[in-house]
Amino acid sequence: MSFLKSNKMKNNKLLLLDKGSVSQLAADLVEAVNNGETNPLEAYVAIKHMEEVCKLANKALKEQAIEEASKHGPESRDLQLHGAQIQVKNGAGRWNFKAIPEVVKAEEDLKALKERHKQAYKMSERGDQMVSEHGELIKPAGYYHGGEVIAVKLLK
Repeated sequence: MSFLKSNKMKNNKLLLLDKGSVSQLAADLVEAVNNGETNPLEAYVAIKHMEEVCKLANKALKEQAIEEASKHGPESRDLQLHGAQIQVKNGAGRWNFKAIPEVVKAEEDLKALKERHKQAYKMSERGDQMVSEHGELIKPAGYYHGGEVIAVKLLK
């Protein structure tokens, strides 16, 4: 693909990309598509491949990057290096209520209540109304259509 010409590796050394070169790579790709040099679906799939490869590389380097940042001592909580703010911090904790029967029951009840209101919406789409076992009208839930998306699943 011609948009990669500006980012070839020199002397077989690993090319470290800064924001400018990554932005240029993206701009070159968009320009190649806009000029009819590259198929838009091919470009979109190529970007998906790049995302997956970057996720894997990010995961592989995470511990080493944390270790490197920690060498800066207390400053590792808020570094500014390589054109980025880098913070080493603990991730968000998570609450677990599975051992509390009252919470589990309340969540199940809420799920069932939401499902009734979803069904009321579906019935209202057909011109019907949903009524509870006590004869009360069940108000349809609000529904907002999402925008059109394109999903790409890479083949192994």
